[in-house]
Amino acid sequence: MELLIQALAEIKDLQLKWVHFGDGPNFNNLKELAQRRLAKNIDFEFKGRMSNPEVLLYYQKHQPEMFINVSSTEGVPVSIMEAMSFGIPVIATNVGGNSEIVNEKNGILLNPNATSIEIEHAIRMIAGLTDIERNDKMKSALSTWDEIYNAKRNYMHFIETVKEL
Repeated sequence: MELLIQALAEIKDLQLKWVHFGDGPNFNNLKELAQRRLAKNIDFEFKGRMSNPEVLLYYQKHQPEMFINVSSTEGVPVSIMEAMSFGIPVIATNVGGNSEIVNEKNGILLNPNATSIEIEHAIRMIAGLTDIERNDKMKSALSTWDEIYNAKRNYMHFIETVKEL
């Protein structure tokens, strides 16, 4: 999270809003760091721990322009799947199973040890997309989710496969 704050602190020429979901032992320290480091052009809100339905309702109501996950370790994050189910392009580090879901069509896959400069660059790339480019990334994000991670589709496919056996 410190890397993300550092990346956002370097962006002085764009108006951005960062909404962070989740908490943890460093939650208050991260909020204080953001307050100290981020300029007025970066509006931020630390939501803390929220239920899954609350997060999904937020996505539905606010239609975020990007989802950022710069973890150093992961499986295949459900958080990325959920963001993509709303057509939200993703910026993620290439750790764990992130490369199974994030690609150049639906977002930006960063190297595993991404620097704040690389994260800043990725944010600028997504923020600077034309309407057509943004729409293409959004469609691809939704399509990736629907084709690979849509539970209803997967359950039906599983049932059909079992019936054939």
